[in-house]
Amino acid sequence: MKKIFTIYLILFVHYTQAQLISSFSWDQGPVTKATFGPDAISVGSSSRLSPIDDQGAIGLNPGSPKRDIDLVLDGSAFNVEGLDVSILFRREESVAYFFQRGSHFTFGISGGSLFVRFRLKNEDGSFEEIQSGSIQTVPFDDVFHAYQFVYDPNQGMANVYVDGQSVYQYIGGTGRVMHWNTSENMVIGAKSDASGRNVPIYDNARINQIVYNPVLPPLPISLLSFEGEVQNEEVVLQWQTLTELYTDYFVIERSANGKDWAPIGRVAAAGNSNELLAYTLVDATPLEGLQYYRLVEFDQSGKRYEYTIIDVNVETAPVATITQPICYPNPVVGGNTLQVKFTEEMATTVVLYDMQGNLLQKQVVEASQVSLKMPTQRGVYLVKVISEQVNHTEKIIVN
Repeated sequence: MKKIFTIYLILFVHYTQAQLISSFSWDQGPVTKATFGPDAISVGSSSRLSPIDDQGAIGLNPGSPKRDIDLVLDGSAFNVEGLDVSILFRREESVAYFFQRGSHFTFGISGGSLFVRFRLKNEDGSFEEIQSGSIQTVPFDDVFHAYQFVYDPNQGMANVYVDGQSVYQYIGGTGRVMHWNTSENMVIGAKSDASGRNVPIYDNARINQIVYNPVLPPLPISLLSFEGEVQNEEVVLQWQTLTELYTDYFVIERSANGKDWAPIGRVAAAGNSNELLAYTLVDATPLEGLQYYRLVEFDQSGKRYEYTIIDVNVETAPVATITQPICYPNPVVGGNTLQVKFTEEMATTVVLYDMQGNLLQKQVVEASQVSLKMPTQRGVYLVKVISEQVNHTEKIIVN
């Protein structure tokens, strides 16, 4: 059975795409080893990698004796105009800085609350400091949550996301780039010691740059999300768009090194849409180990647009696990059949609701796959799958 560790990226970038600078998956040592970009130049003396769970997942642990992680990256790569950073974090303390670059940028928690502080350059060369204040309390729930900060100078907009949901937004003037002290390094895990509990608190860190381009026209889609995870020994790639303009089709490209790309599949696009649309493509033969997937869109004139890159680590796990069901196709044409596929044959209840909570269909089966006849009316519906091993709800788009 193959196992995957996934980074979920939520992108509200309409005018430019993020370009990956650095990522750390911490699936194997040393702690300073990057999965993409330059390795870190130093780390706290106690920091180490340790298991997150009994399924083989590994994370970054401040270690013992009690020390901050302080994973230092050479700052020369981070003099960027716009920034997109994300990390998985499990709270064990009241103060922890996910990312920090001197006094110019800090994203983390203080007093148990999520916050961000960053600086934007003024026309005269001075800067304005933007402070979010306390955004929300970060829970002590023994769960890794996804935290992301994005600042796009093409929109003059900053967003903070928690598990894909926007929790903070700053809107300023377009064209204002970030202000940096070029001599300062970027640090992951400053003030992060897990209160001396010797447990992993970080996983899957990514840093992207966003380039300011005042003459770049709007992209034909606004991308809400692009995700990848393993299901039944296949990598399931899913993405959602908020709007589409003269789109023709999507292509997913895969790379073993982040540089050399090859297409693995194609999905027809909507053409024009102002509604939330969801797409799925399955890589039935993923590579072993770390690999990269890139979302590419072609418009009706044949022009190619490249969007974000996600990395997926596929490993051989000794113990088989029950994964979430696959619902496809999604979106589905009204009146057509939706397939709900499970890892193995099991006793399962599959229920279809509309968004008002009305029960539309229910099947109680012992099978490895269920077929649902979808309503003819366009909209968003919910499929709920319940068994001893699985409790899963998924949004289905009917076109």
